[in-house]
Amino acid sequence: RLDFFYEDGRTFLNRNNKKYDIIYADAFNSRFSVPFQLTTIEAVSLMNISLNDNGAVIANIISKFNNENNHFLRAEIATYKEVFENVYVFHVGSEDVNEIQNFIIVGSKKSIDLSSDDVEINNFLKKNVSEKFDMLPIFTDDKAPVEFYMNKMH
Repeated sequence: RLDFFYEDGRTFLNRNNKKYDIIYADAFNSRFSVPFQLTTIEAVSLMNISLNDNGAVIANIISKFNNENNHFLRAEIATYKEVFENVYVFHVGSEDVNEIQNFIIVGSKKSIDLSSDDVEINNFLKKNVSEKFDMLPIFTDDKAPVEFYMNKMH
């Protein structure tokens, strides 16, 4: 029941007229090649429009916990919070503030129950770190210093 689209994500969003349960945004192959056009409030708004009433966007982000080195993550969280009423951030790796790791941002139209009967899923849901970050200004099509922020993560 999955649909995969192999094209530029922003081009797809610009012309999409269908509604989806989930949009999984994993176009950020590395911290060196982040397509800024998928990080902006305009893109996130298009994702929101492309969701059904119970839908959610799941985005994979590479970053650190350390607030001195996670400018991209903090700006992206702020961007999602500007569009979605419910935004959750989960870390996938360790809690070592200096370790580069994956973070999952979930923007949803409705609140999500952060518990599960499945032990493995419940352990992941416990890694909710949504409140651990100070926000930065949102990304827009006119101002998205993605490369600048990613370079700060050394």
